[in-house]
Amino acid sequence: MERKKILLVNAVNAGGRIQVPVGLIYLASNLKRHGYECEVFHVVDSRTLDACREKIRCHDYLFVGFSIWMGPSALDLLSLAALAKSRGIPTLAGGKFISSLKTETMNEASIDIAGIGYCEDTIIEVADALRGNRPLGDVKGIIYRAEDGEVITTPRRTDANIHLDRFDYDLSFVKDWNLYLQRDHSGLVLLDPLETQRGCLFQCSFCFHSKDDIYRDERGKKQVCSHSVDYVIEKAKYLKKVTGVNKITFCDDEFWINGKRSLEIMEKLKQIGIELLYMRIRFSSINKEMLRELKRLNVNSVACGLESGSRRIFELMNKGQTLETVEKKLKILQEEGMKVNTSIILGNPTETKAELLESVRYTLGLRKINKSLNIVAFVYAAIPSTVFGDLAVREGFKKPDSIRGWVTASAENHDLLKQWLPWYTEDEKKAMIRRDDYFSSNSTAAELLYGYRKKPLYIKLLTLPLYLYERISFYRLYYWFFSFPIEAKLFMKLFKIHQHFRERQKK
Repeated sequence: MERKKILLVNAVNAGGRIQVPVGLIYLASNLKRHGYECEVFHVVDSRTLDACREKIRCHDYLFVGFSIWMGPSALDLLSLAALAKSRGIPTLAGGKFISSLKTETMNEASIDIAGIGYCEDTIIEVADALRGNRPLGDVKGIIYRAEDGEVITTPRRTDANIHLDRFDYDLSFVKDWNLYLQRDHSGLVLLDPLETQRGCLFQCSFCFHSKDDIYRDERGKKQVCSHSVDYVIEKAKYLKKVTGVNKITFCDDEFWINGKRSLEIMEKLKQIGIELLYMRIRFSSINKEMLRELKRLNVNSVACGLESGSRRIFELMNKGQTLETVEKKLKILQEEGMKVNTSIILGNPTETKAELLESVRYTLGLRKINKSLNIVAFVYAAIPSTVFGDLAVREGFKKPDSIRGWVTASAENHDLLKQWLPWYTEDEKKAMIRRDDYFSSNSTAAELLYGYRKKPLYIKLLTLPLYLYERISFYRLYYWFFSFPIEAKLFMKLFKIHQHFRERQKK
């Protein structure tokens, strides 16, 4: 009997957020539309990993596809790919990380084909080729291993349709929504279950594909592909029906590319009882009129990436905005009473210790504009096919040559920083590890003190110890001194009391 059954698998890194597998749902939906029987499987723990192994052992699939990300979960997926190969089942790997690696993917014996870029059309052509209906070499946008072992790269795709509506996004492929649902004080929340558009117009040096042309058209211009407003609302209605969700976020790189379109989506979401929990947006896109519209639609929080407070590093990042713009827009956000989440990246290639401290101090200084500013500080991870990734190599980074090699090169591998930062010692490593707790707890203390229009009574009673901790942790970060963190333990006890009261409020 001819094989037409296909399994698509992704996995989450231990401790990572479990997100709706948006990319795989698009692929599975398109396969279904073309007559293939497809299943999406999400590996989230050892139990589901064993269940996926059993599926591969028991079914004769046309192929098994894997969406592979940086980090330890890649090893689980490679083990599943090896199992499929042992049963004579072809394997396909894809996703943003694989598209960044390109030919290095084929150094994994368990992978037969790598899909590069957007793969909705590619995966149909691969499926047809594996059924013998066309030569695999005629499929654009793949890298594959021929029968003689030669690795062949086909021409890239430049025919991405600007209108995403031509692809279905069948959410019935999700069998257990409880994996993704969260609850806050106002109801059920789903983080990033939908995309309204894909692509980004900017070229930040640290970000995926800042160096290559995968997501550009034939003229070299970066592409943004969009769904129609009605399409987005129909999918949101489905989510509301099957989950009862009250709030969502979109997984767009930036939702506010076309402001008129964004407002129309939010207006129609509100009509069906769904609000945006927060919105990802660039500081440069913000203005007063937009913020007032967001508040009218009950959007009270935005996420704006700062990325660095060091002027030289900020300019190297090529974000297309200035630090003066950041300050100006943050003042507007403060005036309009909007909560702001921002992030910085520490340990960038060529960054000196003085520049790292400059970045930390500048970002903390933004609290003078917005007292409750939430700050997250990430450790730089060298990503392939990026300007910063190449810079890290020039500074001494030993670039891995396979998926397996990149498992330890993912975010928060503090030992790697010494490869491109000559000043990074073991003592600096200890400080970098501890900085995460202090940034997180300092931002939490600032929000509890200044982020409420009307403070709950129990927070009022804790105002003095919260204030003392916010100041101590602020100066710990400012002077990058983390020895004897006794006060951090006290804060965590207070924070547990806060969480207890929040949980009681939800009930």
